[in-house]
Amino acid sequence: PMAPIALMKIGKINSILGNYVESRRAYNLLISEYPRSSFNQDAQVEILFTFYQEGAYSAVIEQASDVLRSLDSAPHIFRTYAMVGDAYLALGSPADAFKYYLEARQMASELEQEAINQKIKTSIAQLDSATIIELLKSWQIDLPREYLMFQLGLNYAMEEKYDDALTAFENFINQYPY
Repeated sequence: PMAPIALMKIGKINSILGNYVESRRAYNLLISEYPRSSFNQDAQVEILFTFYQEGAYSAVIEQASDVLRSLDSAPHIFRTYAMVGDAYLALGSPADAFKYYLEARQMASELEQEAINQKIKTSIAQLDSATIIELLKSWQIDLPREYLMFQLGLNYAMEEKYDDALTAFENFINQYPY
């Protein structure tokens, strides 16, 4: 009866020691031998984490969709979305990272809100002007439009499009005067 928790501990210890292959072996054993264990979701997310720690960002992204289909707890879903966002950001794809961070924010607890909002801001800071314009044209309700508008002004200024920057900042101030 204690085997699932023992396998979780073995996986965690190996992960802490940087033995990610051994860590995954323990987690996969838990998943295959104890599919109804309450630790199953933890093991799946930890497998993604080991890939992330190894810098295998593509593996995180590729396996995350299968993991997300099997998760039903908000903390696990939050962690997975945030990790996929981190993987995309590490691969230089801030638009994809932004999308996953927004999904993570939907599942974030009150304590996690600050951290995920910071990740959203980090991804926005790396978006190009064309992507920001496309996002601002969308009708998606949960977009942090104020950050997008401000970043658009900054982007235009860095591109030496000063008239466009001025217009973007004026629009920002008009919509967010406080």
